Amino acid sequence: MMVSISKNLSGILARMEAAYSKVTNPEQRFPTLVAVSKTKPSEAVIEAYECGQRIFGENYVQELYKKSTDEKLLAQCPDIQWHFIGRLQSNKVKLLLSVPNLSIVETVSSLQMATLINKEWAKHSSNLLDILLQVNTSGEERK
Repeated sequence: MMVSISKNLSGILARMEAAYSKVTNPEQRFPTLVAVSKTKPSEAVIEAYECGQRIFGENYVQELYKKSTDEKLLAQCPDIQWHFIGRLQSNKVKLLLSVPNLSIVETVSSLQMATLINKEWAKHSSNLLDILLQVNTSGEERK
């Protein structure tokens, strides 16, 4: 499995570097790769980590919590960063915010959810938690 993960990561990074080499804006930073690990076992996350990948995304709170608290993963991946990339329900906020090394919640769909996250996060940490707030700029109800 390591060869496949290593080869895949190398290929993705090479494509990212090729695309970045065409950037003309000197202020543009190199993009960050978030490896989505949903449905993959903790062993696959560890293998990707050993290949240099540090940022992982999960879209289910329960799966993220399970992986992030896996003793082997915690021991072998001390500076892993977790991104939550799924739809967040208010009844899952406390569990999500107890995830070790949670660095960002990418899918906050309302000001009410952002307020709840902020309130609960203050109970866990004095550090800031990044969130990405989705804003409907079109005025269309379905978006």
